[in-house]
Amino acid sequence: MGLTTPCVRPGAVLRFTLCWRQSFGQPAPVMVMVMVGQEIAVPFKLTSREPNFVQAVNYGDFIYFFFREIAMEYNTMGKVVFPRVARVCKNDRGGSQRVLEKQWTSFLKTRLNCSIPGDSHFYFNILQAVTNVIHINGRDVVMATFSTPYNSIPGSAVCAYDMAEIANTFTGRFKEQKSPDSTWTPVPEERVPKPRPGCCAGTMSAEKYKLSSEFPDDTLNFVKMHPLMDEAVPSITNRPWFLKTMVRYRLTRIAVDNEAGPYSNQTVVFLGSERGIILKFLAKMDSGFLNDSLFLEELNVYNPERCSVDGVEDKRIISIQVDSRSHVLWVAFTSCVVRVPLSRCERHDKCKKSCIASRDPYCGWVQEGACREVFLNTNRSSFEQDVEHGNTDGLGDCQNSFVALNDIQSSYEGHESLPHGQFIWFCIAVVVLVLVVVLSYPPPPTLLQP
Repeated sequence: MGLTTPCVRPGAVLRFTLCWRQSFGQPAPVMVMVMVGQEIAVPFKLTSREPNFVQAVNYGDFIYFFFREIAMEYNTMGKVVFPRVARVCKNDRGGSQRVLEKQWTSFLKTRLNCSIPGDSHFYFNILQAVTNVIHINGRDVVMATFSTPYNSIPGSAVCAYDMAEIANTFTGRFKEQKSPDSTWTPVPEERVPKPRPGCCAGTMSAEKYKLSSEFPDDTLNFVKMHPLMDEAVPSITNRPWFLKTMVRYRLTRIAVDNEAGPYSNQTVVFLGSERGIILKFLAKMDSGFLNDSLFLEELNVYNPERCSVDGVEDKRIISIQVDSRSHVLWVAFTSCVVRVPLSRCERHDKCKKSCIASRDPYCGWVQEGACREVFLNTNRSSFEQDVEHGNTDGLGDCQNSFVALNDIQSSYEGHESLPHGQFIWFCIAVVVLVLVVVLSYPPPPTLLQP
């Protein structure tokens, strides 16, 4: 009996699922590879202290894991939590019978840096959520929400990371501690064996080794003892994309629509909090990439009438997903799922100045004289919009036509929520759908045992 979450299926070529699992009574989670249809698991006990897994991402030849843990390299300072990214090769079948048998041969990890630069960096170390890989302006990136520890100054930040930069960090120096009392230092390059620890069998740098079980003992022993990289992964622009401190709640969830607007050329970010509040931002670009954020609106999406159970209100948002096709945002709480429109253009009513100044890529001023949602392939001549600048020169002011952004009552309008009973059936339906998809796959190829 145990808990397995989350999982990622790399694709139809290798036919396996990667998960992390923690059985009840087990001191720490393990990562497992389950070959579909053959029920073979390859556990890897992490060299980690109290890991808390957040996300798994399928990218290139690797599966990347995002998690937080008590930092092993700062054990003299007590329990310091670091955000991490780790990776394993998709074709990792375990080591030889001598070293790392039925254990990962490619697992490496490093720190994620989300901090405010200065003479003394201020770090956001509590990793809360990570997006899947999103493609923005020719670059593959992930965006992540971080917070400060609960016993410190309340604050949240969003940092963006280039997947190429993440991959490059794993080609750098390894880190080691020569004795229990010594500090952690970089491993000299001349001590790193070949093929390089952490590479994938059959790839360019390890072409002669077709299976991970064929790696020489030197390589396997090194990766077993040196899973930690020396350099941290820097965030894009070396600073948070978004920052919020000294507020009454922390931001814990994130969803991104990187094809927003009628031309699919805008990026909108939705941030979920532990108080049932959604913040919506436009990602501004500079020199072709994320540089700043523009606040669009705040939504209080928790509905106590439908979401509370026996009078108990749990306002923590546990998941948010953008459904661009239906033009809605799905927000999950512990006891209900709320369906929220991606935009509330009607709050601008018939005020053209307010509509244009909002810079909301989902909204446009239509020929009928009102602010309405504009969708993909909407005729360009049928609406007005200025997402880049929000220029309202020559437009007159409007009276009593704008709905307050933070009006909690108005933020419920247009929201649909599933009460507790329907929420359970909703979850069952999702599970059934996933099973149908999995069972529809063709049989997997024969597993080559290490």
